[in-house]
Amino acid sequence: SNQINITITNNNQSHKPSKGAFKQEKSKDEMKEILELFGHEIFTQAYSKALKNGMEKNFSYIRLLCEEILKSSLVIKKSENCDYIQSNWVQFLSWASEKLTKSSYQLLSKIEPIIDGEIIYIENNLPKILKEIILKYFDEYGNHSTTIVFSKEKENEIRF
Repeated sequence: SNQINITITNNNQSHKPSKGAFKQEKSKDEMKEILELFGHEIFTQAYSKALKNGMEKNFSYIRLLCEEILKSSLVIKKSENCDYIQSNWVQFLSWASEKLTKSSYQLLSKIEPIIDGEIIYIENNLPKILKEIILKYFDEYGNHSTTIVFSKEKENEIRF
């Protein structure tokens, strides 16, 4: 009798990616998410720091570095803005020394404004005319949107 041996091989196995390939794909997603969230510049700074520390594959560490870089850049911007508002106040006093009476200037020069971002808090009890002069000056000469808050007024906030 003739015997025929038939061997069937299945070369169509569904190819399952290895765990390493899955992890690599997840890493790409995490990197992309961090990049989209913080932007290229911050991500690059964070990644190079992580690389120096041998932690370039630790994305939670890179994310933390990105957050720190972002916070420090915001603090710098806020203090630069405060410096700008402070210089506006100094310019105002200089203007007042030339344009107002000596007694008015003396009252204004005693003010110790509290500057918080774009807000100038003035706690002194000033005559209404001096409050109006301050508001008018910052309205006309202030080239920044500044809020003046007089603490002993019913209408506390006046915006430009």
